[in-house]
Amino acid sequence: PKRKRDWLAPLRFCAKYLEMPTREHVAKVTTLFGGCAITSLLAPSVGGQLSFLCLLLGPSTIYARGQPEPVRDDSGQIGEILPTKPIPWVLAFVLNSIFAGLGYVIGMLYLSFIIPPSVIPLNMLCNAMVAVGTWCATLVFKTQV
Repeated sequence: PKRKRDWLAPLRFCAKYLEMPTREHVAKVTTLFGGCAITSLLAPSVGGQLSFLCLLLGPSTIYARGQPEPVRDDSGQIGEILPTKPIPWVLAFVLNSIFAGLGYVIGMLYLSFIIPPSVIPLNMLCNAMVAVGTWCATLVFKTQV
């Protein structure tokens, strides 16, 4: 007998890393990365630094989603620091890099085919689109399963 392939297995594997965002998570992520995108559009001179900030904050936001709240002592200080799990951290970094790269490519394509670069500076839109790509990744992905 011929063995039947399970075509939905990759989708089931990916589904455990997706989670619908709560209102609080949407507000936190949109404030952080939306602020970076808007600032990149308004002040192109700091756009590169903000893109780098998005590339640093994105994986940590994805990694921290789904983790339990840290144990705090009586004065409100974090009492125990948990070790970092390497597999979820690398997965968060890869997901963030893919989506930030997609944002950059979409910005380049937008400038190449829709708006001439003389209207909008190249780095202005591309840096904003890196922040938008990072926002998309941090909105729905989690690596703590």
